[in-house]
Amino acid sequence: MAEVTKYASGYKILFSGVAWTSPGNATGEADDNVASVTLASMQGAKFLVLNHFGFSLPAGATVTGIQVEIRASSSGPTMIMWLTKDSEDTVGMDKYADLSESLEWVVVSEEDELWGTTWTPAEINASTFGVITDVSTYSSPPGTVRVDAVRVSIYYDYEEPPPSEGGGVIPSVVPERIPARIPPIAL
Repeated sequence: MAEVTKYASGYKILFSGVAWTSPGNATGEADDNVASVTLASMQGAKFLVLNHFGFSLPAGATVTGIQVEIRASSSGPTMIMWLTKDSEDTVGMDKYADLSESLEWVVVSEEDELWGTTWTPAEINASTFGVITDVSTYSSPPGTVRVDAVRVSIYYDYEEPPPSEGGGVIPSVVPERIPARIPPIAL
């Protein structure tokens, strides 16, 4: 099994709700510069979609798991996460991100989870593949959520195709020596 880990390098905001402050700070590696949203009671934030991971799985790979980790904190609101294939629609199952008040890495899914759907290398490699965050206080106290970074690890199986016969080299052809026939000379 192979593994590749990448950080989001892009983002998109979806739907109505409370706006995020500095949403671009949630992209890239962890650096303590955060995107944040503060919610009063019974509010929801706009969805923050983190995408453009830059994966390049080989075309014949079989995706066996997608691990999502987020470096974030919450002083009250809850965060639900989904994966997306098109940076707009959620796919598969949602996952709860169990955030503490300290900015720290939280494992949202394990390496053998596919989030309730199937994945092709082309879907994973697409710039629109991403993670959608949904933050709300509908069932939790008001407060602030801060997001520093999201990293995704893709686990996959892949077997190199066998080389073509001859290793892709066209052999040179050496013709057999055929004696030349000399026509008889008439006298």
